[in-house]
Amino acid sequence: QLRELKGWNNFPAENKSFILAPGTSDFVTIGKNFINEYKRTFNTVNFFLADPFNENTIPIQASNRESELAMYGKSISDAIAAADPEGVWVMPGTTFSHNGTFWDKNNVKAFLSLVPDNKMIIIDIANENFSGWKKYEGFYGKPWIYSVVPNYGGNTQLGGDLPFYSCNPEEMLSNPKKGNMAGFGISPEGI
Repeated sequence: QLRELKGWNNFPAENKSFILAPGTSDFVTIGKNFINEYKRTFNTVNFFLADPFNENTIPIQASNRESELAMYGKSISDAIAAADPEGVWVMPGTTFSHNGTFWDKNNVKAFLSLVPDNKMIIIDIANENFSGWKKYEGFYGKPWIYSVVPNYGGNTQLGGDLPFYSCNPEEMLSNPKKGNMAGFGISPEGI
């Protein structure tokens, strides 16, 4: 069963995209085949970026949204595991910040709930604008990377709030609610 993804940049209807319903055998089979082709083309890797709902409206029913979100997370994780038992799902945390009205604590927790903690890493991009680890309680046990974006798209210079960069990471490290913080990153989008 296909579900229509809506909401990205107001593209016309003829440019719409779709995602398979979670929990279907096709979801895992197609995901596994895609990953196997990716590995055939780019050699052996164990980290796979999957960002299924970034800047889109999530195609779920309000009546059972948490169970459907959990199944989406599980389906993506299962597809990666089917292709690579050592595979780790890498996901940017900005998916949650771009649609903060939808991605409340319950929805994020549900989406992550059926993904094994050791099979996912969340890159908490843009801590200078949005600290997902604070809002989502250290991403509920998932390893995550503290990262910043010194130059969002369209900006080619590197710059930023130097007092923030020098103090905020230290504050995060001393925060007992940081969860399973696994590293630091920088995501210079404009380069």
